Amino acid sequence: MNNTEKFIYHACAYTVGVSIVFFIFARLMKIDELSISFLRYFTIFAFSLVLSGSEFLFTIEKLPKYLRHILHYLILCIAFFVVFLTVQKSSGEYQFRVDTVFAAIFIFSAFYVIATLIYLFVAKSSKKTAKDAKAQEKASNAYKPKFK
Repeated sequence: MNNTEKFIYHACAYTVGVSIVFFIFARLMKIDELSISFLRYFTIFAFSLVLSGSEFLFTIEKLPKYLRHILHYLILCIAFFVVFLTVQKSSGEYQFRVDTVFAAIFIFSAFYVIATLIYLFVAKSSKKTAKDAKAQEKASNAYKPKFK
C-alpha cells in the first residue's frame, strides 16, 4: 500500500470511528438531536484527514521519539479543538466559553491517552507473539537426524 492509499484508507477508518464515538457520546449525554448534518460529518472527515496525516510524523527518524509524540499530540489537540468549536447549539450560536475549551482539551487528552495505551499494549503483545513465533521457527529448524 503506497502512502496515498494509506492516508485515504486511514482517514476513512478514522471518520467511521470518530462518528461512532460521537453517537455513543451523544447517547450517553442524552442529547436529543442524535443526528449528524453534512457540515458536521465533513468536519469529522477533515479532523480524520489531519489525524491520518499526523501519522507520518512517526516516519521522521531525525526527530527524537519524545518530540514526535509531543508534536503528534499538539497537532491533534489543535485539530480537535477546531472541530469542537464548530459544534453549534440548535439555535445556531457557537459554544465558546472557557469551560467548553477546557472540557474539549480534557476529553481529547483522555481519549489520546487511552488510544496510546491500547496501541502500546497491542504493539507489545504483537512483538512478543512475533518473537515467540521466531523462536519456535528457529527451534523447528534445528537439526533432525534422518536416520534413527
